[in-house]
Amino acid sequence: MPPDEAEAAQGRAKHPIAEAVTECYRCGEALEQAQEHCPQCGRPQYRVCYCGWRIPIIAHRCLQCGADWSGAMRVRRKAHSHRVHPRRLARHAVSGALVALVLAALLGVVVNNLALRALPEGQPIPAALGARLVLAGQGLGELLGTVGRRLGTISAELGLVLVILLIGGVLGALFYLTREHLLRIRWPWAHRKHKVVRRRRVR
Repeated sequence: MPPDEAEAAQGRAKHPIAEAVTECYRCGEALEQAQEHCPQCGRPQYRVCYCGWRIPIIAHRCLQCGADWSGAMRVRRKAHSHRVHPRRLARHAVSGALVALVLAALLGVVVNNLALRALPEGQPIPAALGARLVLAGQGLGELLGTVGRRLGTISAELGLVLVILLIGGVLGALFYLTREHLLRIRWPWAHRKHKVVRRRRVR
């Protein structure tokens, strides 16, 4: 008997099973009797109770001693199985290939549009990839220059809008602080001492 199987057999003899698990609680894979881990996802199926019996990991109460496991915190751990699953591997490989194909198509569209900006009107795009990349670089430079010029024309208006927003934000913050009595503003005209005029009594 291999060492792993002998150790598992000793564990089963030391901690008998109170309730057998027939399917994995995680993936639903059918399990043989007294199978410790799921062969599909590698999740453990039993935990050892205080009384020494093994109970299902999703059991809320031990059938032998009645211990309450409903509030036990189950920490998700990575599967201990290092076996390669061909279906999962193939699915991930196909997904990666499709994503790469979509990204390549989008990149081709961007390169063609940038190359058209650098070409004279009516001239076709060259078939060579290197020539298209050179033209795309030129088109990108022209695009950045156009954006820079447009930003330069609206910089004054944008600065004015930012100043107005800043002033409005400061006024709003001051209004809130004064309303909540977090800030007291002493206005000079609010605390003028009124001159008291005393009238003489006429005898």
